[in-house]
Amino acid sequence: MIKRISVVALAALFPAVAGAACVTADNLERGIRVDYEDDASEVIYRFGPNTLAADYLEGGQRTSRSLLLHGVYLVEYLGFDNGSDVPDYRDTYSFPPGPDGMPLPYPGGTFDVTATTLIDGSLDREAQSYVFGAEQSYQLSGCTYRMVPVLITYPDDPEPWTDYLNYLPDLGLSLYVASRDAEGLDEFPAVNMIGLE
Repeated sequence: MIKRISVVALAALFPAVAGAACVTADNLERGIRVDYEDDASEVIYRFGPNTLAADYLEGGQRTSRSLLLHGVYLVEYLGFDNGSDVPDYRDTYSFPPGPDGMPLPYPGGTFDVTATTLIDGSLDREAQSYVFGAEQSYQLSGCTYRMVPVLITYPDDPEPWTDYLNYLPDLGLSLYVASRDAEGLDEFPAVNMIGLE
């Protein structure tokens, strides 16, 4: 299941914020910072071909990094403790269609895939089911973006779990906005989004 809530406290690497202009896909070259209601932040930036990195920061320290194919599909999750630059653990996910076979979210679409996972040193498989909702308008930091809601379920998981993303096609990234398990819904509202200089 997606463990993605990821951001950088690497303020030294991202010291300045671009003006009040709305964020564009070009900002991914230097990074886009998303601030959340709970004082956590996420910096999303281009990592490689078809791949974004999302570094998650709490209390001024990076706690995780997620690598996301097409800005949506989790291919690697790194966890960091005590502000270390060396990850304490690493989970990986590979998808049989390969990068070219993984669709961008599109309104009204669905996609089912079985990922090969390496978690805690154990090789396994994980069924993932994606449902792409109707396109909506999404407002953040005084700007309006096109948004396709993404609902991800894990059909073979004995404990029901759902992840919710807001995919912003004009930016080519997704925001992890909620998760639901047997205990209820956890929401992660974004309150601000800016481009870094």
